[in-house]
Amino acid sequence: LNDTFDIKGQLINKLEITVYDRWGNVLYNTNDGTKGWNGTDVNGRELSPGFYTYKIEYTDTKERAYSKLGTVNLMR
Repeated sequence: LNDTFDIKGQLINKLEITVYDRWGNVLYNTNDGTKGWNGTDVNGRELSPGFYTYKIEYTDTKERAYSKLGTVNLMR
């Protein structure tokens, strides 16, 4: 069961997850690696099923920076 979109990994020092709609509006943003996106917008409203863009920026324990872009498919 995948109720949230979250990131799991080892040796992650800092983490930021941002989820966008198709127009580039921020729907979700967190620096807390223990929290995942549950398919709602910043006001807590459930979003329609579909594809959403995410950006993940993180640093490892040696302070090397990484950035990943992709899409997540929200299904209800």
